[in-house]
Amino acid sequence: MPEAICLAEAEVAAMEGSGDPGLQAQAANQRRYVRADPALLGDPLRTDPTYVGLHGSMDIEQRFADLQASYPDLAALDPEGAFTQAEYLQSQQRGHSVGALLLALSLFWLGMAEITRGNARTTGLAMGVPVFLFGLAWIAGLEILWALARWAEA
Repeated sequence: MPEAICLAEAEVAAMEGSGDPGLQAQAANQRRYVRADPALLGDPLRTDPTYVGLHGSMDIEQRFADLQASYPDLAALDPEGAFTQAEYLQSQQRGHSVGALLLALSLFWLGMAEITRGNARTTGLAMGVPVFLFGLAWIAGLEILWALARWAEA
């Protein structure tokens, strides 16, 4: 028997011999896994025989129907609504990312205009200000569009 298993067995035996109920419960749990039977370890992974479908596959529809029948809170869930909201929030996030990228790009050009002189400063301003204004217009336009979309849904 490997040394690690012997040490684990001794630790479990010491916990079982103690008078503490918490340690005894922990020892019972460890005893289950120290020298566990492979069938016992795979117990949570087995398919319930009630839901075995054709060719040994699991009948997921029957399992979901039984879960919804036993837990009425699950029947009230609307996954399609959650998926629709997730798509909406993802589009909002994507729009804000584009706006942030435009503002960051304008910050680069305006920063270049700040540290340079002459024609380079004019070029930095000529590039930075329109990109900044377009970024602001982009974000404002998206917010108005999303507000109108929420208003139309309500």
